[in-house]
Amino acid sequence: MPTIGRYVLLEKLGQGGMGVVYRAQDPLLQRIVAIKVISTPIDADEERRERFFREARSAGHLSHKNIVTIHDLGEHEGQPYLAMEYLTGQDLAARMADPTRMSLRRKLDVACEICEGLEYAHAHGVIHRDIKPGNIFIADSGTVKLVDFGLARLVTSELTRSNVMMGTINYMSPEQVRGERVDHRADIFSTAVVLYELFSGHRAFVGESFAATMYKILEVPPQPLLEIDSSLPLDVVRIIEKALAKPRDERYQQIGDMLRDLSAYRFALTAMDSPAVIRRATPDARLASQTPMSGTPASPVPVAVEEGGSQPPASGSAAPVIISSPRLLVGGAVIVLMMAAAILWMTVGRPRPPAAVTPAPPIVATEPPITDLMQKALSAFAAEDYSAAEQNARAVLARDPGNTAAQQLLQRSRAAAAAVSDGVKRAQALLDQGKFEDASRAAGAVLGVAPGNADAKRIMEAGSAGSHGRGAEEARAQVARAKAAARSAGAQRLSPRAYAAAVAAERDAEQLYRGARPGDATVKFYEASGLYRSAEVAAQNESAAHEAQARPDPAPAPQPPPPAPTDATRPQDTAPLPQPPAGSASSPSVPPTVTTPVAPPPPPLPPPAAAPPTPAPSTAEAPARSTTPEADLTDLLGRYKSALEARDMSALRRIWPNLSGTPEARLRSEFDHARQISVDVLEPRIAVSGNTGTVSFLRRYLVLTTDGQRLRNDTRATMDIRRTGSAWVIEGIRFEPVR
Repeated sequence: MPTIGRYVLLEKLGQGGMGVVYRAQDPLLQRIVAIKVISTPIDADEERRERFFREARSAGHLSHKNIVTIHDLGEHEGQPYLAMEYLTGQDLAARMADPTRMSLRRKLDVACEICEGLEYAHAHGVIHRDIKPGNIFIADSGTVKLVDFGLARLVTSELTRSNVMMGTINYMSPEQVRGERVDHRADIFSTAVVLYELFSGHRAFVGESFAATMYKILEVPPQPLLEIDSSLPLDVVRIIEKALAKPRDERYQQIGDMLRDLSAYRFALTAMDSPAVIRRATPDARLASQTPMSGTPASPVPVAVEEGGSQPPASGSAAPVIISSPRLLVGGAVIVLMMAAAILWMTVGRPRPPAAVTPAPPIVATEPPITDLMQKALSAFAAEDYSAAEQNARAVLARDPGNTAAQQLLQRSRAAAAAVSDGVKRAQALLDQGKFEDASRAAGAVLGVAPGNADAKRIMEAGSAGSHGRGAEEARAQVARAKAAARSAGAQRLSPRAYAAAVAAERDAEQLYRGARPGDATVKFYEASGLYRSAEVAAQNESAAHEAQARPDPAPAPQPPPPAPTDATRPQDTAPLPQPPAGSASSPSVPPTVTTPVAPPPPPLPPPAAAPPTPAPSTAEAPARSTTPEADLTDLLGRYKSALEARDMSALRRIWPNLSGTPEARLRSEFDHARQISVDVLEPRIAVSGNTGTVSFLRRYLVLTTDGQRLRNDTRATMDIRRTGSAWVIEGIRFEPVR
């Protein structure tokens, strides 16, 4: 049988970019090992040979449950090899391809074990450099093992060989792609890319070519996780997105920090699902109080003990536990009786000084804060309870007539209630008349206002089935309008979960539409439209809530004294009250008994007049600001910078009319996730020939994201330009990373 060194090869297990793996027998120690033969020869390159053995020895010194153990290393016919711990199971790439889904808790376990192995390695000065699903092995026991530590450096010079590196490039950090010197933070980025795929089922960076993938790693943020799966925990999303920061200074600086955040969420998840919390007591079960340990304060926390079960939790645990053992029940009863006797002696047997009699404070009726009323109104509107929303908005306006948010919510509530009531009646009438397409359209309009309306859903489904989906195109157009309105309201930032649910519904509708199922697609399109509307309303409500919180409750206006009764208004059987002498104050303890007539409520406020829209000046209408191409193009660069910093897509389109596709999507994503953008345009170089030209410049792009990250990107930009009338516009922009 073939051998490598002293090892007898039994079978070939697999082959990857770095080499071939065999199952082998170690005759000396009589054990099965895995032999990895590195595909890159090192016999002709002494420096490479020394580097390999240095890296392998460093990895061989690592001894951790989440790192594969290296038993031996050697050289066979000019090719290095490693003898490693033999594992049975599958790598993470194969596990993620398995149709059997992993639970959220299991994914968190895998994520934490990856980080634990890396934390140990980094503490010992070893960087992996090639974290990817294929190098993360899940043993049959469930333990996660990291393999191929440090071997990526051996093939760094092979970066241009796409057949070797294509499987790895998707998980590389930006600094690795740029060929810079890497540190442990490259492992943090690569781990985040793996976790992005683990939790979402989608790769973070995928391009149509090797170069396109590299560009995305360097320049393009991955699709937000909540757009892919709106059910993902926000804490996990934030952890992954922070670790995915392209500038290494803005990621987690230590893998241990990332591990602690993941572990904290996993612990919280485990606590919520703990059997000790959700288990119900049997009829004969009893609770006992935990006896404090010596030196620890007593705590009235219920303790969980079961006969033959696990040990009770430590003092301070809040998990209630059931005692089902008779022996423990008797012991607990004795303890309870002793404690009761002690309490009885303390409360009855000991003399107590007479308690001072404190008069009960007067009961003062208080009104709920305006912020609470406004929040109730917003919550009722989101739940499509427009009557309650209107009622609470009126209560706010009764105390604060100038509250703009309450005025707007009152108007929206009235309009929504009327639209739903009238729309459902009209849709039902059309359905009864057999006008299925019109009925579906009318029901869809209702769902655009109230996505959860059950009557509208029923009518829409019946109408769509009767019309065989002939309204699919119109429903599709309504989705586009609703999506634009949601984005305009800032739904991606203010209501990300609702927006992500709408995106998912739209994606499902598109699949049905392309699959020649127009009836089902119509229903789904209208559903997506309603969800976008919900996201828009949620964003508006979020803005209104912030405004309400920032607005202090108005001080109550001083009430004028009641007018003195005249002979014409004073009842004949009531004597005039004695008036206090001039300069004296009425006694506050004896209020007058005159009943002040209640003024009628003010009439409803008219809706605020909408400001007339300001038409955007077209490029052709823009007045000439200069007389030279250089000055014109300098002005164009200034408008480009201002549009980016203002996150104003309309202003950007005025100077970049054909902006669309990937560049537009990337910019929209940046605008939606940015709290602030700062742009510096440096070293502009202008080249003009007739009505076309180019402007190249250094662009320093700094983004402060909504979750507090600072993302900086320096690129060399080349702007293609053309003249339209008396002004210049942008045709396209190309970016190259600054080395």
